[in-house]
Amino acid sequence: SSSAASDVYKRQINNAAQTYNGLLAGTGLLDFTAGASTIGSLSGLDVSIASGASVNSTSMAIAGAINNAGSLTVSAGSLDTTGLIQTGGSTTLSGGTLSSGAGVVDIQSGSLDLQSGGTLDAQAVIGSTGALTVDGTKTATKILTVDGTANVVSGASLTLAQAATHAGNFTLDGTLSTSAAQTFNGSLTGSGLLDVQTGLVVANGNVSNVNVDVAAAGSLIT
Repeated sequence: SSSAASDVYKRQINNAAQTYNGLLAGTGLLDFTAGASTIGSLSGLDVSIASGASVNSTSMAIAGAINNAGSLTVSAGSLDTTGLIQTGGSTTLSGGTLSSGAGVVDIQSGSLDLQSGGTLDAQAVIGSTGALTVDGTKTATKILTVDGTANVVSGASLTLAQAATHAGNFTLDGTLSTSAAQTFNGSLTGSGLLDVQTGLVVANGNVSNVNVDVAAAGSLIT
């Protein structure tokens, strides 16, 4: 079904596919339990996406807390949240921006897919059973910590611009650049490039087949 009007909810339960073309506003909960839904403008509501449900954000949305166990896609515009917790499923940034001023995108499990047209503007943690995939040219301007896995695909690049310590494993078929101190306690493998631009990089885990470039302002300890 479709809605073009402004709606104010304490709790809206969606157990079938919905398309919301108007403004969804309030301080309650938008609860997606099943079906494939699309949201446009959002203001203030918390969002819950159950396993088996999917939500596509296509416009300018300002959400409260987001809990995702299903499928969340930001295909256009921006989705701003006070924080996102993912316990399963996927978050895909295909053409829009996922942002949080003070909150954290916490991928406890499942995947975060940062595609060529998508942008992440939030502190992010990839948990021990979480997975990050990076395509395109991306810079993590806020702290990004990988305790699960990260894959920088061929032709892609990821720049880590804030200091962090990573327990997880990186597959580099593209380029991983560092412009702040990083500690990698997991493995760095692949046919790509580790580009140490500035700061101290400590690689305590296995470094295998990866090309390495250390600029004058950077240093590497393996």
